[in-house]
Amino acid sequence: MKKQSFLHGSVILVLAAFTVKLIGAVFRIPLTNMLGGTGMGIFSCAYGVFLPVYAVSVTGLPVAVAKMVAESSAAGDFRRVRSIFSVSLRSFSLLGGVCTIAVMLLSYPICNFVIGLPSATPAVIAIAPSLYSGCICAVYRGYYEGLRNMYPTALSQVAEAVSKLFFGLGAALAVFRMAEHSPETLKALMTAFGFSPDFSVSLATFTATVSVFGVTLSTLVGTAFLVLRKKLGGDGIPYTVSGRKSPDNNEILRELMKTAVPIASGSLVTTLTSLVDLVTITNAVQRAAVSAPSHFAWLGLAEKDLGSFFYGSFNGLAITVFNLVPSLTNMFGKGVIPSIAEAHSSGDTKKLCQSAESAFAATAFIAIPAGLGISVLAPEILGFLFSSRESEILIAAESMRWLGLAVIPVALTFPVFSVLQAVGRADIPVKAMIVGVAVKFVGNFILVPIPEINITGAGISTLICYIAVLIAAIIPLKRHIKAKIRLVRSVLHSLAGGISCAVTAFCIHTPLENLLGGGISLPLTVISSGCIHLIFTLLIVHFAKTSPKYKKI
Repeated sequence: MKKQSFLHGSVILVLAAFTVKLIGAVFRIPLTNMLGGTGMGIFSCAYGVFLPVYAVSVTGLPVAVAKMVAESSAAGDFRRVRSIFSVSLRSFSLLGGVCTIAVMLLSYPICNFVIGLPSATPAVIAIAPSLYSGCICAVYRGYYEGLRNMYPTALSQVAEAVSKLFFGLGAALAVFRMAEHSPETLKALMTAFGFSPDFSVSLATFTATVSVFGVTLSTLVGTAFLVLRKKLGGDGIPYTVSGRKSPDNNEILRELMKTAVPIASGSLVTTLTSLVDLVTITNAVQRAAVSAPSHFAWLGLAEKDLGSFFYGSFNGLAITVFNLVPSLTNMFGKGVIPSIAEAHSSGDTKKLCQSAESAFAATAFIAIPAGLGISVLAPEILGFLFSSRESEILIAAESMRWLGLAVIPVALTFPVFSVLQAVGRADIPVKAMIVGVAVKFVGNFILVPIPEINITGAGISTLICYIAVLIAAIIPLKRHIKAKIRLVRSVLHSLAGGISCAVTAFCIHTPLENLLGGGISLPLTVISSGCIHLIFTLLIVHFAKTSPKYKKI
């Protein structure tokens, strides 16, 4: 059975992630332009309720399965590898079904009494079945990743993204076209599903709901791909295998839960930062509007609608751009888990350190220039992507400057977390994220209600939150790993190159815009700045390797 190296596997996952994010941008950006702040408030609310449950039931599973499969595969115990898959599939299919039903039943109380946005209830119900398909999908992805075959995960992610574009955006376009050409038919359809037939009241809500359901259908496509892939293509293990002893399924389940629960807890705490925004921004903005109504009068919205509009603008615009970079760089951390797990299991400290440093350096190379660039060009990026939403851009631009800076610590936490999880210390990321969530909550609680700051406070608190998380994770990592992992050296090259990239972007964008216009100036600025980053980084690496001081870092 041929295994992929860390670099090979990471490249596959990064290319898939890049493709998925590109398709996701093609989905989310037009959707935001169609729905605006109010509709994206509904769409984001559905995700905000869904993600914590998804984290508990799904997110930790691929890592746990990959780790257990990688360890058994390294020992040549393929009988146990097969048992890990079957036990995982049975157990977590049941968990996914239970979670789906629970979210459906609790959707209205959560939306009405906790969040204060009852109109989001249908969207939450529409996304709930993703929990079931997500659990099944996670088992398959973790199984193949543990066998060091990243292709099934990558291809299923692309299939899911294409399906989301087709079903989710297609459904939204169909609703808007029907509203234009067959309004009476659409009114009847909305009434049949319990929505108000008054377009001015519920068109955005109805469109957001059908788009969310399109996302649910896409998860079914991704899962179906993996099921068929294994059925038709196999897993690379001979049909008849032997192990050292007959596997104990109960013992496998206990070990699986022991590994998955701490990781899922960490993922849950990670999603709680989004949940903090969902719960606090709506209420805090409305408090700010009560204390200083003149500050928000230019929007022409009723006071009760301001919270949803601001939350939708922040999450639909600023957070959409903010999430692009970490979701891409996270693949480096994900790809390194099997390699580190094998190195830790065999006691190969040198390989462990090399894999960790490679993941950290690759993450920094992308995250630092991207984060600084987003911060420098925040209004220009939003204007380029969401040109039809001027009010939302004015609201979200300043918060995105801070979120751009936050991209760097957010991205760097993931390889650190991955190393800790791979060496059996998944509890440390959980503790670090608890610190971060507390910082995030306090920051939002203090800053967002200030009328002059409003949702910019959510961006500031996100930056402070992830700086705290990164520090809280790195300190125990250095204590736990006896060998020296040179994380500082892994970042220094990209830091200098990233600063040069941001300075270049700041200096050349306005002249290019005056010369060529807004449509082409931003892409040229990004390409030029990226080239400067690459050149500076290569030069710094070349000269640093000849420096005795560099080798001691």
